[in-house]
Amino acid sequence: MDAWEDLLSAFTYLEVQVAEVMDRVEELMGTFGLSSYDAVHVATGEYAGARTLVTTDAGFASVPETRLTIYTNASRVGPCRRMRGHR
Repeated sequence: MDAWEDLLSAFTYLEVQVAEVMDRVEELMGTFGLSSYDAVHVATGEYAGARTLVTTDAGFASVPETRLTIYTNASRVGPCRRMRGHR
């Protein structure tokens, strides 16, 4: 547990309870077809003012670029671009 505390102390972070973003989750699931877990991630990012996500999950590409910037590894760029309508 000390290692985890050491890691957390190296970064600025915001602890968000799921109840704080629950009202957005259903809308994100319905609008963008996200799973509940993914919708919680997007809602939490929006709540915290973080519009960037580092992920290997191409499913986040269903959220428009104007709402979420995605950084992913090279193998997932193609699927993300296709989901967002890019070539």
